[in-house]
Amino acid sequence: MSLAERVWVGASNIQGSLMWMATGTPLTYIPWAKGEPIMSVDTAVYCVMKMGNDWYSDKCTHSRPFICEQA
Repeated sequence: MSLAERVWVGASNIQGSLMWMATGTPLTYIPWAKGEPIMSVDTAVYCVMKMGNDWYSDKCTHSRPFICEQA
């Protein structure tokens, strides 16, 4: 995977709060890219993707690889 590849990190904006999707735990640190998150009426629910070292908001319907956590 290249640093430029866009991947889902498993977080989503749920009812106005950013949560880890697997556990429902709130995110405590978010390394947003400049100008992010971008929220509008049509993106009231969005997922979080990573590209390089920065995180971006994006529509959850986009097909992207996932970063997985090993338990």
